[in-house]
Amino acid sequence: MKKHIGKDIEKVVRERKISIKDFADLICTTRSNVYYIFKQSSINYDRLKLISNVLNHDFCNETQDISTNKKFLVLIEVHENQLEKVREKFNVKFVMSEI
Repeated sequence: MKKHIGKDIEKVVRERKISIKDFADLICTTRSNVYYIFKQSSINYDRLKLISNVLNHDFCNETQDISTNKKFLVLIEVHENQLEKVREKFNVKFVMSEI
């Protein structure tokens, strides 16, 4: 079943007893936009990362579409001495290829 990220965010905000106004201020938006976020089944990754940091809750790892178990191929260029750091931070697997 696909998760509804907006409802998940709302649940955490309410559990933490954070007012909508305070939460809006923390993520640099308006109260009305917070309610809009709560209604969304998907969200921009950068905004989700900000919300995760503000609420100290890792929504990013909870957003995998379990119903289809999709995997994505993402191509990024990483300097060799940064590989381990990136692997640890983002919990990713690497397939090496020279460009």
